This record gives sequence, structure tokens and C-alpha cells, in this order.
Amino acid sequence: MVRGMLVVTLVLVSACGTTEGYRKAADATVGMTEEQIIQRFGPPQNVHRADGTNTTLVAGAPNAGSKFLTYLRGGSITIPGYYQCVRGFCWVNPPQTYTEVCETTFRIEAGKVAGVTFQGNGCRA
Repeated sequence: MVRGMLVVTLVLVSACGTTEGYRKAADATVGMTEEQIIQRFGPPQNVHRADGTNTTLVAGAPNAGSKFLTYLRGGSITIPGYYQCVRGFCWVNPPQTYTEVCETTFRIEAGKVAGVTFQGNGCRA
């Protein structure tokens, strides 16, 4: 019973943030410089240029053309299985794993954020 309440509590806490809240926070980054994004979120997991090539971030590198900085955020929590009995009838609740992932991509043009896209079930703020 206690573990069942824990699962409900985790679901309710994770539901407190909304995708709309995340959208507002993401939209607030439009106009920030590439350097400000990196200072705020750390180095991106991936960088792509508009011509389709991957690149490595290099301080002071020219900002010619569009590029896309991609950040991945996520995690998993596993609720261990447990036995439950009600009025002499017992059963096993198996372990459950909950995974949340959010991929956010910043489109950089002329050194500034020109747009933001995101996808995943963990994109909430």
C-alpha cells in the first residue's frame, strides 16, 4: 500500500510541470547568444551545422551559417516489486520503471538563438 502511494506521489509530482511551461522557458532563450546558452546549459551533447556536418565546439570559432545545439535530459526511476495481500488473496506487483527524456535543440544564426524545438515526455517546467 505504501509503495502504491509512492507511485501515485511520483506521478503527481512529475505532472506538476507542464509542456506549456517548458515552451515558455524555451522561447525566453530566443535572442540569447550561443555563449549564453552554453554558459547556462553547459556543452551540448551534439552540434550540427546547416550543411549537415557535425562539428566540435571551439571557442572563438566563426559563426558562419546556421548550426543546431542539441541537449538531452532524462532519467529513469525503478520502483521495486512488492507483495500485496487483501483478505487472504495475495499477488506480486512487478517492478516498474519510469523513464523521462527531453531533447531540446537551439537553432543558432549569426551567433544568436533564432529558434528552439523540443520533444519527449520529460519536457516540462
